[in-house]
Amino acid sequence: MYYKRFLLVYMYLMYMINKLLGAIVGAVIGQVVAKKEGAVLGALVGFAVGHFVDEIIDSG
Repeated sequence: MYYKRFLLVYMYLMYMINKLLGAIVGAVIGQVVAKKEGAVLGALVGFAVGHFVDEIIDSG
């Protein structure tokens, strides 16, 4: 019984860490682009990079 609970908590935590890493990487790269090219392009690039990193981590 505890095994199932532990597995669910572990899977949820890994999912959230995965999303957090994608968001952090996207935010950092978005800030760098925003300083050079402007806020709108920085936000778009940050979102795209964060999503891409998230998908790479998901795929293993």
